[in-house]
Amino acid sequence: MVLEIKHPLLDLLHIGEENARKGKELGAHFGSDDAGVREMVNGLRKQGIPICSSRNGYYMPASDMEGAICGRSLRARAFDILAVAKIFTQFENDSENGQLLLDEELPATHDGE
Repeated sequence: MVLEIKHPLLDLLHIGEENARKGKELGAHFGSDDAGVREMVNGLRKQGIPICSSRNGYYMPASDMEGAICGRSLRARAFDILAVAKIFTQFENDSENGQLLLDEELPATHDGE
């Protein structure tokens, strides 16, 4: 079964990273900013559309390899976000009456500050 999804953003995306379009450029078509474009892209990705992204912008993968590279990049970013989010789990069990409690002494950062 092939799911066909129609969205105006898909008409603006080109195939291949070398043809990527910046979020700002895409946003101009929708009267939106980069955040709005990211929201649209993520919504389409959740529907199964493999929209790639890089520093060059957004694009459709030209090959399986290009899609795999994008997938690895997204997973690496997700793991980084999860690692940082783990720091905040300390607050989940220390809440009282819906308020977060902070320790009086915070651990030093990696650079000693």
